[in-house]
Amino acid sequence: METIESQKKERRVKRIASTRNIVYSALFTALIVAGSYITVDIQPVPFTMQLPCVLLTSLLLGPIWGTVSVFVYIALGLMGVPVFSSKGAAGITYVLKPSFGYIIGFLVASVAVGTIAKSKENDKLKPYQRMIIANTVGVLIIYTIGMIYMYLILKLYLATEVTVKTIFLSGFLIFLPKEIVFIFLTALLASKLKPYVKMIQE
Repeated sequence: METIESQKKERRVKRIASTRNIVYSALFTALIVAGSYITVDIQPVPFTMQLPCVLLTSLLLGPIWGTVSVFVYIALGLMGVPVFSSKGAAGITYVLKPSFGYIIGFLVASVAVGTIAKSKENDKLKPYQRMIIANTVGVLIIYTIGMIYMYLILKLYLATEVTVKTIFLSGFLIFLPKEIVFIFLTALLASKLKPYVKMIQE
């Protein structure tokens, strides 16, 4: 009898944890959407607040639920929900935009950031330090994928005369100062908020 009761209690706890995870995931998907609406139209890559929102999501929710949040955001956009920018850009044709590679990078980076940021037993690094490393790797992943994708779309699809140097300058270097700031700020914010979401099962 006691075993049956303990099993019921365990299942109840798992259901509560699962519901909590889904709620957190939905909230952070909404955060990423909100970040996409803070936009400065710089071509070929607009400035938005998506990246720091993705980093924060991955740091707090971990590699599984953080990635779920980013995936849902991308899926909504590709299905036509206007979440990719303040101009209402969305739909499957958005994959042909030069900047779509950065959105793909969000998904890959969310796995890496969430995995690296997880504290390990006997870890010599402080959580904040580990989060900075995770963010740095995530930013490099996002911009590497983004620049490669942008070059291919501009060169092969749009038949634009573009050089690797131009892509590097316009697709990475001009954004580097703000991303360095975001690397540290999101790590600091996540380290403060992490205790409040530590119940999430990653």
